[in-house]
Amino acid sequence: TWGWATDNADTIPLFLGGGQWHENFVYSDKYFETGKAVLEYGKEKFGYMGSYDHVVSYAMPMLIVELLTSFFKIADSPNVTDTLVNRYEEIRRSLTNINAHTIFGPVSFN
Repeated sequence: TWGWATDNADTIPLFLGGGQWHENFVYSDKYFETGKAVLEYGKEKFGYMGSYDHVVSYAMPMLIVELLTSFFKIADSPNVTDTLVNRYEEIRRSLTNINAHTIFGPVSFN
């Protein structure tokens, strides 16, 4: 990621990111015991060993799933499309209620 950003500074002049992951981390979620297990699964499915970016690419959608699941958990038949279009700010604010257990460890917002 950083190599690409450095080589393409004109495309994304304000690129900023942060985070750390190491294959020895022991964080898990309900699908994988470790981030390394995510990479091994990816190698099995796609034929190559991924990197930190692969783990992030898995973890962030899972965080969004956690948010949407918790947001709609009290509705029997939620109108998801209407909610995403008309109640975006309410969903955004509900991030403060998330305490997700991810492959990066616990994630919460304030």
